Amino acid sequence: MKTLGNLTLQKNVIILNDESVNAISTHNDGEITFSRMTPQTDSISVGTVIVGTKIEGDQVSTILSKVSSVSKLNNQFTVQTSSAKLEEFIYSGTLSGVYDPSGKAPVNIDGRM
Repeated sequence: MKTLGNLTLQKNVIILNDESVNAISTHNDGEITFSRMTPQTDSISVGTVIVGTKIEGDQVSTILSKVSSVSKLNNQFTVQTSSAKLEEFIYSGTLSGVYDPSGKAPVNIDGRM
């Protein structure tokens, strides 16, 4: 099984490398189009969970998506996706972090903070 840090990933996960991320020409509304094929895109099929980060200027797009359909036209490769759940990405392991609510609006539940 693949690992990422101390996480063991599900079998159908592909973490997009720089070559594949750089091949992404559009990413919006659950559709990702690759302008060219890469060794990784050849492995993407329905049910694959794809993960990656694309940075363009000051825009950061994080991808954690499950592929629902695949189409190839000429040298372009387009996948339709839906949001993936963490359990579809992670097989086992521990995630930890710190949440700092400062600067955030207080949460009201039934009129109470």
